[in-house]
Amino acid sequence: MKRPDTVLVTGVAGDLGVQLVPLLRASGHLVVGVDLKPAPAEMELIGFHQLDLGREPSCDELIEIIHDMGVRSVIHLAFVLDPRKSGVLDRERMYHINVGGTARVIEAVTEANRDDSHVRQFIHMSSVAAYGPRLPLYAPETHPLDGGGLLYAEHKREADLAVQRRAGSFGSRCSTVILRPQIFAGPSVHNYMIDALRGEPSQTGKLGRKLRARGKRLPVLVGLGAQGRQRRFQFAHVDDVARLIAFLAGHPGPEGEIELFNVAARGEALSVDECCRITGTRSLRLPDESLIRLALEIAWKQGASDMPPDALPYVLGEYTLSTQWLQERLGTDYGSVIQFTNEQALRSAMGEVAKSGSGASIKTGNAEGVGRP
Repeated sequence: MKRPDTVLVTGVAGDLGVQLVPLLRASGHLVVGVDLKPAPAEMELIGFHQLDLGREPSCDELIEIIHDMGVRSVIHLAFVLDPRKSGVLDRERMYHINVGGTARVIEAVTEANRDDSHVRQFIHMSSVAAYGPRLPLYAPETHPLDGGGLLYAEHKREADLAVQRRAGSFGSRCSTVILRPQIFAGPSVHNYMIDALRGEPSQTGKLGRKLRARGKRLPVLVGLGAQGRQRRFQFAHVDDVARLIAFLAGHPGPEGEIELFNVAARGEALSVDECCRITGTRSLRLPDESLIRLALEIAWKQGASDMPPDALPYVLGEYTLSTQWLQERLGTDYGSVIQFTNEQALRSAMGEVAKSGSGASIKTGNAEGVGRP
């Protein structure tokens, strides 16, 4: 009988990790978790290590975990997105966790594989933000990474490039996957964009808490003209991303090679107007980019919103992705792995999606869209 493979998941206590671990266990994997915060007991991990990847000694600790636990796959999810919500407000410390932490995970896999091929698969979670805020319609994986301005985007770009540069050091028997998902969506998911489309005030700022207590919602900031109203959004439902990672863990790519995949929900992208119609959030149309920046700065400084002013290019930009490579990689499994359309994913973020045994279903009876490259 084949011995179950052991998978190491960094950032295991995050939204994605919580969804992923049960799928890995259901597929017969043993899961070891690493995170800065404690993991829920119900995860039933075979081991958990509370590590700060921003610290240099964490590299040696990871090497020891890989050796001691017989780790075959490393799934790197650990990353600070929101300084305010995570409590990591120092920019340098955020860099040490995000970029330095990725480098330490890379180094740990490299060292573990130096004398023997312990780790056969490395999966890295990048982001659409790594591409930057202005892309051609349905951009492919070959598009240059130009993420900048927003700290999170800069870090995702640097970490993505670091994995590409260093993957060869994992050895000839280790496959590498880099995933670049769209804006995460789901009932429990909170990030800049999904909270902005929900009209959700800050959970941590003083004014935001007051607004939430009164049931108030913030408007979506939109530039004047048709271009602003028709700016398009794609999403990646957290359940779909978890299913994708679990699938890839059970279906490794070619040994010694790197696979790059954009990840987005099925069907057409949604315009700002369509998003606001689905979420019931009103839009505020401002005639000038400087006014939108001023509105972001005021909302941020007053603690009304968690959207940092540096995110302005991403607030006004457009970054739709082609998923043709992913569709080809999954083949006939594509529909069972990527179950949500963009509209379903956004409705799910508003609590409107009920999950059935066959996948995603909309209470309102929305028809499913076709897969769009």
